[in-house]
Amino acid sequence: MGTYSLHNETCFNSVYTALKNGYRLIDTAYMYGNEDEVGRAVRLAVLLPAM
Repeated sequence: MGTYSLHNETCFNSVYTALKNGYRLIDTAYMYGNEDEVGRAVRLAVLLPAM
């Protein structure tokens, strides 16, 4: 999943939902400027039990 154009809650929700639905490859880079949102989504998707 590419995250180049994603920011704020759109980024978080997209990455979180993708991970919860089986995605395992997230394309991200420092220059995208969304590392906080991607990181938060990854942490919550991995640490929270499946709902």
